[in-house]
Amino acid sequence: MTGKILLFQRTLPHYRRKIFQALYEELGIVLCTGRKGPKGNYLSREKPSGAVEEIRDFYPFPSRETLVFMNIFPPLMKYRPGIVITEFSILILSNYLLLFLKRFFGYKLIIWSPIINPRKGFSPQTSLSDKLRVWWVNRCDAVLTYSRAGKKRLEPYARNPEKVFVAQNTLYTPELLSLRDRLRKKGKSQVQRELGFSARYHLIFTGRLIRDKRPQALIDVFQKVIRRVPDCHLHIIGDGPERNSLEKRVRNSGLEAQVTLYGALNDLKMTGKMLFASDLAVIPRNLGLAVVHSFCFDTPLITLKPGEEDPQHGEEIEYVLEGRTGLKANTEDSMAGMIAAFLKDEKTKESMQREIEQMVSRACSFDRMLKGFKDAIDYVQRKDK
Repeated sequence: MTGKILLFQRTLPHYRRKIFQALYEELGIVLCTGRKGPKGNYLSREKPSGAVEEIRDFYPFPSRETLVFMNIFPPLMKYRPGIVITEFSILILSNYLLLFLKRFFGYKLIIWSPIINPRKGFSPQTSLSDKLRVWWVNRCDAVLTYSRAGKKRLEPYARNPEKVFVAQNTLYTPELLSLRDRLRKKGKSQVQRELGFSARYHLIFTGRLIRDKRPQALIDVFQKVIRRVPDCHLHIIGDGPERNSLEKRVRNSGLEAQVTLYGALNDLKMTGKMLFASDLAVIPRNLGLAVVHSFCFDTPLITLKPGEEDPQHGEEIEYVLEGRTGLKANTEDSMAGMIAAFLKDEKTKESMQREIEQMVSRACSFDRMLKGFKDAIDYVQRKDK
């Protein structure tokens, strides 16, 4: 098989930039991404140093992130690719055209995403959208899912299970771990002094301030924590539609001296320092790549268990091992007691740091993602011979 490898992606978020650059350098993958993205997106202002094609994108409903049609023709005509990898959603309308055109252009098509919706479950017997996902799995040439759990759930529905691969969803960990190593040489106390962290204990939240994440619950939990551990500070990094109401809640609760809202911080060095200086990340709901970010800086994490309160986590929840790399509370009410106990338990902190380091190297390193891409590409190239 000859020709370039193209990767179609709706947007280029800042946390993916180095990943796409590395995919170009390692595998020659050319990124094809939308010029504008949906309303309210956070696009990277910097482009990867490798080949990037910006293409026209049309959103019939600007606030819907997945309902989009991308103009796929210019890069297909320019590169005549042998392989096309596309970000997958059943609502990315241009993907159906990619599937139709592969017989005319002769490329192999690999779909890449969680594939299933981890926040809604997977029920192909009863769900039309899940039936459509299975249809896609059986018509593309290979599948790249975000996690081992996703692969396990898809394989029974794939006519050819060997074409399902895992590219662990992660961040560009080499850069993050290099920064972590420099911070380790300074030591946590020195980093805290540089940041002006004066409390004894520090909790941190990173992520978008949206209703689904229930950021107001952070304040509820924190108020209960400081009754048990008064010398504690909560740092909230992120922006979104809930920020104003959250700031008002902090003022009305009289917590201005113990809760700081920083807004969106895209400064890798600063967010890394703040995570490293913190004792525990607190992300009750909608857990995603924030767990990887925390783990890269030795910071364990507490979240809600899937179940009673339906926290709707992403695939990355599999990185949180109860009592080893983090904590899982049954309810928001029980979370405060677990946090207070953890803050005072130095032995558990030390053991978790060791487990977290192993988790990053074993499961959620960029090398694991890269291996998934390589395996899927090798597979479709072998099948073509």
